[in-house]
Amino acid sequence: MPIFDQGYQHWSGTLSGHGWRWLAITRHGVRIGMKSWFLRIVILLGWVPALGLAFVLCLWGLVEQKSNLVAPFLEILARLFPQLVADPRHYRVEVWTICYDYFMLTELRYSMILIVIVGRTLISQDLRFNALPLYFSRPLRRIDYFAGKLGVIVAFVGMVVIVPSLIAYALGLLFSLDITIVRDTLPLLLSTIAYGLVISVSAGLFILALSSLSRNSRYIPIFWLVIWLGSAISGFILEKADRG
Repeated sequence: MPIFDQGYQHWSGTLSGHGWRWLAITRHGVRIGMKSWFLRIVILLGWVPALGLAFVLCLWGLVEQKSNLVAPFLEILARLFPQLVADPRHYRVEVWTICYDYFMLTELRYSMILIVIVGRTLISQDLRFNALPLYFSRPLRRIDYFAGKLGVIVAFVGMVVIVPSLIAYALGLLFSLDITIVRDTLPLLLSTIAYGLVISVSAGLFILALSSLSRNSRYIPIFWLVIWLGSAISGFILEKADRG
């Protein structure tokens, strides 16, 4: 029978600051989530609107250059919007804003599905398997635990909202070949990043609250769906009543 030394063993690793304790929980949650093939497929599907955004921005860059690659498209566009083709740079901000508006509207609805898939088990499983004493046996505060769980949701939402918008923005710059586009569209990029953070933090706080209410994670999507659809229907009714 082997005999293990129960004495003190010196830690030879790299110590991180106390302010980054939550990051270990976030990294673990993202690592576990990415092992699920279903979640990987959901993330890939979330990139489909980003491909459309990148395509339109690259196409608009070629329109601004009046490239021969889009000559047939320019002819059709000139019949419908002659002023736009005559001076496309004048309408740059409007076109980019419309593209990002449709992209963020689509990703907002898609993020609600992604958040419930990711967040429904974050706290409920810890309650079910009584893992909280194991967490807090470490030098971990409650705020660190909570921030780490919220960081998992922010990371996954960022994969389908913030990261694709940054890549589409970079491609739009490359195809435009005009440095003034940074001055015109940088506020749009910053507002997109802020919008993605607002979605992930606000909806993330809500799904974590729901996840902490039950040990059975199967009930969380039902609660989420009822509140989501109920609030949407209530908002529609109030909007119609206000217009009437």
